Amino acid sequence: MNTCAADHAACAEVLRRSGSSFAMPIRLLPLEKRRGTTALYALCRRVDDIVDDASDAVSAEVSLNAFESSLHAALAGEPAGDPVVRALVDTVRRFGVPKHYLDDIVDGVRMDLTHHVYNTFADLEGYCRRVASAVGLAAIHIWGFRTTEALSASHACGLAFQLTNILRDIPEDLERGRIYIPQEVFTDSGCSVDDLRAGRIGKGFAGVAEITINRAEMFFQQAESLDTMLSTDGRTVWRAMFGVYRAMLGSVRRCGVRIFTQRVRPSRPLMTGAAVATLLMGPRRTRPWLLGPTIRPATQIATPEVSPQRRPRVIVVGGGLAGLAAAASLAECGRGLLDITVLEGRRRAGGRAASFEDPVAGGLVDACQHVAMGCCTNFIDLCHRVGCADALRKDRTMWFIAANGLRSACTPSGWLPAPLHLAPLLLSMSHFTLREKAMLALGMLRLARYRRSDADTNQTAVQWLESIGQSAQVMRLFWQPVLESALGESIDLVSVAAARKVVVDGFMAHREATTLLVPTQPLGVLFGERLVKWLEKQAVTVQTDRTVTAIARGPDALVYGVRCGELDIPCDAVIVALPWKQTARLLPDLVPAADEQLAGSPITAVHVWFDRDVIDLPHAVLVGRVSQWVFCPSVRDGTPDTGTPCAAEGYCQVVISASRGLLGGNRELLLETVIGELRELFPLARESQVVDTRIVTDPTAVLSVRPGVEQFRPPTRTAVGNLFLAGDWTATGWPSTMEGAVRSGRSAAAAVAEHLQIPSLPLTPDLPKNLLVRLITGRE
Repeated sequence: MNTCAADHAACAEVLRRSGSSFAMPIRLLPLEKRRGTTALYALCRRVDDIVDDASDAVSAEVSLNAFESSLHAALAGEPAGDPVVRALVDTVRRFGVPKHYLDDIVDGVRMDLTHHVYNTFADLEGYCRRVASAVGLAAIHIWGFRTTEALSASHACGLAFQLTNILRDIPEDLERGRIYIPQEVFTDSGCSVDDLRAGRIGKGFAGVAEITINRAEMFFQQAESLDTMLSTDGRTVWRAMFGVYRAMLGSVRRCGVRIFTQRVRPSRPLMTGAAVATLLMGPRRTRPWLLGPTIRPATQIATPEVSPQRRPRVIVVGGGLAGLAAAASLAECGRGLLDITVLEGRRRAGGRAASFEDPVAGGLVDACQHVAMGCCTNFIDLCHRVGCADALRKDRTMWFIAANGLRSACTPSGWLPAPLHLAPLLLSMSHFTLREKAMLALGMLRLARYRRSDADTNQTAVQWLESIGQSAQVMRLFWQPVLESALGESIDLVSVAAARKVVVDGFMAHREATTLLVPTQPLGVLFGERLVKWLEKQAVTVQTDRTVTAIARGPDALVYGVRCGELDIPCDAVIVALPWKQTARLLPDLVPAADEQLAGSPITAVHVWFDRDVIDLPHAVLVGRVSQWVFCPSVRDGTPDTGTPCAAEGYCQVVISASRGLLGGNRELLLETVIGELRELFPLARESQVVDTRIVTDPTAVLSVRPGVEQFRPPTRTAVGNLFLAGDWTATGWPSTMEGAVRSGRSAAAAVAEHLQIPSLPLTPDLPKNLLVRLITGRE
């Protein structure tokens, strides 16, 4: 037996010992394709065993990294001692399997080291796409397929198979500390993952099973089209595998809630019969026999029609958060199908989420502090997908400091259901009397019940709050600092609908909604470096110092390219992710009202370097002051955070929203006022010397969400079929925030995907609202 045959024999032995349900269908392939498929299975088994058999996560990570390095080295031509790796190299070279599918498989298994619970199906889908869909996509390259539409159907098939595995193995995964069914499914069914851990399998678990089974069957139906797209050899083995897994899902359904306490073990005769029946009759005709009546009609996912000679090129104009989010979404849903380029006019990507060099100690300091909240589901999901979530610190406590220096540590309840979880937060506000706290709570309830009517279309938040009896004290010490910091605009100007969005989504909707997510790395590192590096790893080209001066349209009214200086770059679709003023200059006929009807609101950041640390809180709302928020990046929960990369010792930043005409524009007076307020409120600052200061003001930091502005915020799609808009100023349904930017980018990417007929990445759902919240807020 030659070395290559011996390597593949070793892989076959891995398959034989595993007892996998794949073993029987794989035997139907001719020798070379059987060897390639077996090598692919051996890879999956090897990386699974590395994680499952390790004594701890650290050793598993070390072993996984070592295996991945040896695989990369072997694929680069270096000799390998592992027969599985050598068999994989032979398979990749023989069948042209894209190498990034192998990376995806390893990355997916690596997620088991850090992801033990998933919040939403969008989170779980990223895992399934790596550990299952990537396997299927690699497999069909071995088997052969007739059209690139098979790529999309194979993706759906991988999701169907993996969801079936998850449903089958719930008790075993629970023993390893993993719960794959998303928390949102438990919540929607009236139970929780804690109930599963404690063995409290109540009535709600039938709903958990039903929802997940329905979702798996939807993907099975979407994958049925693979039957006509694969080679003869491929269709044979795929039909057998498809029948086995669909019958397994049928067994899961018949077990009911027992799947939460015992592993589903379908009989071998059933599996064999399912494979043979599907092999002879096809997936559609065997569906009723394997599953019973159709569970739910499934809409067909988009399938790609991509020329094998050239990948469609998508250009993203603008490298701010919206543009980077669009590129990330396209990179994930169009992997291998698209040529994606981001063109940014500045020297660094990141847009307004920018940093500058610390003049005291070097390093980077954020031009203006950015903070997200737990309700920012798409921003959080993006950070998880690109590996930046480790740089977001969760703070549940909001600090308020009254004008007299009285401090209030306001923390929502971790166990009361929403919106009752806000009771401890409101009661902790020591700068209010009990009557004022009751007034504030009633005001929040009234605002949650607010419905826009023709009579009050032009009413501002302050007018409406005054009309329901909110006192001047409550307005000045709560509504003004909270709404102005969240919306970036004065409450004298913002709409009631925008204020309601903050109260409902940011406070009342869910226990996690109010959690502050504070970056622990400079934004220039987080987005300008780490996110960009992730995009480049996905084969996205990010070019800075590349200002787009024109977008070229042909006689068919479609875009065919963009111009950067003297360079013309052809493309098949364009996403313009620029601020509204630049977009209006670039596309005056498509967004004619933007420059005239949309207005910006300024935000000022005052950076102060003392000669020592003087701020003993990570952040605080300074009520009744010119200074609105103060942030100290070196402090967490009242103690220095030595693990946080930050500016020099003694650094803090004061943020003032809606800062137009602030103190008459007198910068010296502003510095004197801010430093004076810090010294009044923080005793250590009184004896400290100011080493350096800097004032940074962005005159159009955010879109001013005034009454009536929504009618002028343009949608993602334009009158030009392959030209799309992104940016936090577009019609996202959100104010001008990082969440709004990410949502706009993802929506634009989904529109591009639909235009090019490839799979798209859906928006991450909002935090789920319980029955009490839905009763209070009414129908949205």
